[in-house]
Amino acid sequence: MQGLSDSFEMTRVDKRWAGVYMQDGNETEMIFDHMNIFNNKIQGRGRDENGEFEINGDFNPNGRVNFTKQYIGKHAVQYEGQYDGNRIISGQWKIPSYNLCDAFEISKGYDPNWDL
Repeated sequence: MQGLSDSFEMTRVDKRWAGVYMQDGNETEMIFDHMNIFNNKIQGRGRDENGEFEINGDFNPNGRVNFTKQYIGKHAVQYEGQYDGNRIISGQWKIPSYNLCDAFEISKGYDPNWDL
């Protein structure tokens, strides 16, 4: 339409997710290239020292989070946790077939200049 104009400003807010999982007393860093929480679902993609992975699962309105972390071409890990309503998801991961489990924590607000 002719005669209509205004200005606007766009800014990019890069609040990526990152975290750690514990195993045998050691922390392993995880970095998410992206993670989306939408319509009670959680999906994402990232990497850690074991390789690249995808996550898919459920994000309940009460903050309960359940997802599978599937390493590309490798094994899968089940995660169950609680979202604190602000920026942290924490709980336990497990690989039942190997009888392995331990703690994890993922937080929003990762500095994109940090790299594995």
